[in-house]
Formats: sequence, C-alpha cells, structure tokens
Amino acid sequence: MASTLLMQLVDKQHYRQIFDIYNNLYKDFFKASHKFYGSVPISMMRESILHVLQHQTVHSEPNTSPSYMYNVTPKLDGTRMLMFYNMIIGYPVFIDRDLNFFIAQTQLKLPFTTSFLADGEFYENMYFMFDLLYFENERIVQFDFETRYRTINELFFSNRNDFQNAFLVPFIQHSGIVVVRKLYMELEGFQIEQHLYPTACNYFSEHYGLTDMKFDGLIFTPRFTSYILTGNWKYPSNILYKWKPSEHETIDFLLVATPAGYVGYVDAGDWKLKQSNNYVPFEIKKSPTFVQYTLTEPYHHATIYECRYDYTSRQFITVRLRTDKSKPNSLRGALNSWKLIRSKLNIDAILPFLNKHIDVNALIHDTDFQRRYFTIFPEWQLKTMLMQCVQHPLIKTNDSVLRRFNNQNGRFGHFHEFELRLGKYNRDKRYFNTNIEPRHYNWLMQTLDVSSIPKTYQETVDVIHKDTNIRTTYYLQQTTLTDLQTLLQTNVPLNIQKSIIKHQIDLKNYIQYTPIFGYDFRLSVAFEESVHEPNKIDLKEALKVPNAQFRLKKRHTYTYGNFYIDFTELTDSQSPKSSHYQIEIELKPYQQFVDTHEINVTLLYLLKNLYGLSEII
Repeated sequence: MASTLLMQLVDKQHYRQIFDIYNNLYKDFFKASHKFYGSVPISMMRESILHVLQHQTVHSEPNTSPSYMYNVTPKLDGTRMLMFYNMIIGYPVFIDRDLNFFIAQTQLKLPFTTSFLADGEFYENMYFMFDLLYFENERIVQFDFETRYRTINELFFSNRNDFQNAFLVPFIQHSGIVVVRKLYMELEGFQIEQHLYPTACNYFSEHYGLTDMKFDGLIFTPRFTSYILTGNWKYPSNILYKWKPSEHETIDFLLVATPAGYVGYVDAGDWKLKQSNNYVPFEIKKSPTFVQYTLTEPYHHATIYECRYDYTSRQFITVRLRTDKSKPNSLRGALNSWKLIRSKLNIDAILPFLNKHIDVNALIHDTDFQRRYFTIFPEWQLKTMLMQCVQHPLIKTNDSVLRRFNNQNGRFGHFHEFELRLGKYNRDKRYFNTNIEPRHYNWLMQTLDVSSIPKTYQETVDVIHKDTNIRTTYYLQQTTLTDLQTLLQTNVPLNIQKSIIKHQIDLKNYIQYTPIFGYDFRLSVAFEESVHEPNKIDLKEALKVPNAQFRLKKRHTYTYGNFYIDFTELTDSQSPKSSHYQIEIELKPYQQFVDTHEINVTLLYLLKNLYGLSEII
C-alpha cells in the first residue's frame, strides 16, 4: 500500500481546479465526465493462455522474427494511482480509482512547463510508473505499449534529460516519494524448469535491490496495441490480463451486518455461490477474525471489504478494508473470480510452450505430454497452442501456385494478381465458400484496428456483364451509400475506376488446418485484362445491359508489409437486402514475386487473431 505518512488529500478549494484540468484531457472521449482514466485488467482464464502465447510480427517490419505479443510484470500489493502534473497546478497529483486527489505532505512548486498523465502503482514510499497516457498536450494512448514504455524511459529516466533533473530529482528529494519505472520481462527469458511466478518476483526484487516485497500475482500486458481508457481492455487482441494464485484470488464485497450474519453484496445484488447448478446465498458467520480486519480497527458497516475464500471452512474471510474503493465488484467480475477460485489455473502450464523450437507433431503424440496436459487443456486447444508458439509454415516453399506466380509474373509486361482468401471448403460439393461469419469479420477488424495497422476505406460499385464476363468498377469518391436502394436513386455520373476481364490462371485450396483455425484458405493467381471504356458512363445505363449484375462493395484495406488485407462487405442485386463478408490477402500491385516467409507471417498473423480466444470459433 502507499505510505499515508507521505500523502495528504487535496483540500476542497483546490480539488475543483485540479479536477477540471484533469477531466479536460480526454473529456470528449466520453459521454459522461468524472472518469478514472486508468485501464482495468481482466482475470486470466484457462483459455487465456492461448492468447498470451501468440507471436506477432510488427506490421512495419514483417520480415523480422516474430516475438510474443505479451510481456509480464509482478502485480505489487500496493495501490493503483495515476500521476498527474500540469504547470498551472505546479506539483504532482496522485489520483485513485474513486477520483480522490492526493499530494505530497510537503509541497514544492516546480517551475516546469510540461504536462503529463502517467499510470502506476504505489508501494510503500515508491511509485512504480508503468504507462503513459498524456504528455506535452499530446494524447499518446493510441501508440502501442512498446512506444509508450520507451517514451517513459526517454522522457523521465534518462540521465541527460532536463525533465529528470528539473522535475523528478527535486520532487523525490523534497517529498520522500521515489518515482521509478516499473520493470517488465519478456516471456522469451523464462525457462521450462523454472516456476514462472516466483522467478518473476525474485528477479523484480533483485532489480530494485529490495527484499520482502509483497506481490499479488502477475500482469500480462499486450505490447503492440493501444491503451484503453477507463475500463477493461478489449477483445480480441488488446486484453490486459491479471493472474493470481487461486488461494490469493479475492472478491470485493459490500458487507452488511444482519442478525443472521454478514451478507456480501456485489453491484447486481446479493452475492450467491453456484452449487449443483443452482445459485445459493452465502453468509459469513460473526467471529472475531471477521468483525475486525486488524486488532485495532472494528468492522465498518456497509463498507467495501476484500474477501478471500477459505477452502477448509468453505467460507469467505476478510482480508482488508478497501478504503480506496467506493463500489464492490460487478456481478460479472465476481463470477469470473469465483470461477478462478473453483478451477485453479497453474500459470506454470505456460512454460513448455515458450520454446519456439517445439516439434508440434512429436509433442502432441508424446504420452507423457498428453498425461500432463490433457487434464488441463482439451486436445484441440493444445494443438492450437503449439501452432501459436512456432512459426509453422502453412504454405510450403515449393507450392505449385506460388511457383507459377513467381515464374510468370511480370513476363512480357503482364503483372498477375495474387490473392489468398479465407473461407470454408465443402468437401461433399467440392465448393469453396468465401463468405465469413459477421462476428469473425468484425472481430478481425477490431484486432487490426487496435494494432494501429495503416488503413484505408473505399466504396465501389461493380457492374458485371455475364455475357462478356466484363467487370466495370465505379469509384464512389464523394458518395457514401448505405444500401443498393440509395445507389439506384442517384443520377450522378460516376467515375470508372477500371474495366477488366479476369482470367483465372491457377488456384489451390488448403483444408488441412480447419480444425485448428476454423477456416480454410485458397491461393489463386489471375490476370486482369483491361477493356476500353469511356471515362464516364451513367451507371443506370450500364445496368440496362441484359444479364448485368451489380454489387456494392464497402472495403477496409489494411497494409501489412507487401500485402493488403481487404475486408469487404458485399451487397449484390440478387439479394439486395443482405450482406456478405469476405477477407482476402492480396499482394501489392507490381510486386515481382511472393516471398514465402512473408506470406506465411501475414497469414499466420491473420489466423491467430481470427482464433483469438476459444469462444470466438
């Protein structure tokens, strides 16, 4: 916990002034004000291990070796607080979850013009800074964690930095509050013969030269995604995880004394435990150990208590009074904690999968491995975890489609189109369905959005003349269409983007990875032959051509290395009231050849994020 001897609450006179400045930092992000801008981690479940073990190649450097998407740091048994400084205020302010503002007992006005908002944790007389939300009038939450963490070091803790000398050193010397950068560890550094939790805690303590530090679990932070303000970090790829040993897992209840005992409440009402598929209320019997959580302080009526489940007595017992919280856990959060209490998650289960050189096929058939891990994870999840942890080439170097493309592309000035589509192959009908479920489509778009991958958006209309196989694409530069009905009502001539006949050269379906990733994929090579058309043509006139079919396309395009990842919502004239969703990876125009490693990295990145967590497939 933070040392109360070094801190004091801000008086009412200055609170409103400080709050208004703080609130304006991100006020336009939210409908309501009065927000604690700090993010909230979610509890790690058994299926979460699959997510934490994913590798990712940075989109700006796709040819580099992939690394783990997460790093890890011990969770201190302290108090979560934001650190805020503004030149108008003139001294640092520490903000807890309930928007209580604290300042050092002895104030020193600092003549420094830089404003910042940092995230961190108080432990005794130390503030461990682990993230940065705002600096010098710039909102930096949109940058990935690696950038934000590096910025903390460069701006706050560089020996040659003016901020260090003019701000931190005087503040530390005057207040007695030591501000340090919190240490994060990469998963690559852990060995299979170690125990993850004590190893991380010991290394952390040694790094700061401290002994007898108290820890409360581990925090797993996504490295390549943006910061989520005010709440839980988001599915699919931007999840901030917390893990505790099951015996340390606690629930924050609002405890109310009744004649029969003490009743615990969460946000949705009375807290109930699930036994034999039924929810039953619990009670904590009155006892000296419950009535007072220390020897000196009595029970406070209708106050938030942190409670731990005792496996022997099968009752909750109080751990401490939560003076830093005004609300109990939500029902959903409490149920998740109860799930963790009842089904213990051994975090050491992650260790065997940290070896990048795993032989997937050999390990999955190893009887000792099966005996130890089939009791923890079902077989399909084990296979997926193993696939996530190695760079398993889905497309072989000698693939016939790739060879044909690389040998023929660019010859005689003709550049071919190379694309890879996700879909489902119907083995009975021998048909490849390129439609993606809307929930998976939206899930993947969220994944790429939080990863800050460059993105463009375009709306086009295709008119396909079935008799001639000519496809003419109209570019809707100034029109945003919601449906085909709106399209048919417009009288504005539209610019032609291109008019082509598409000749299929080669294609190949890959279906062996369906049980792991949920989707098949198809490689194809085609040649687009240009057809002469006037620069402008009225769309309605084009639609009068017999056997013409038209499609409205809403396309989000992400740039990943030498590839475009296209997300397309299609509506066609045959079924104008419904949409279809398609995802494809396409080589950028005029590229001479496809690099096998790069297409595998791009495909694996897409499939891993499609998988996300087990409940999405």
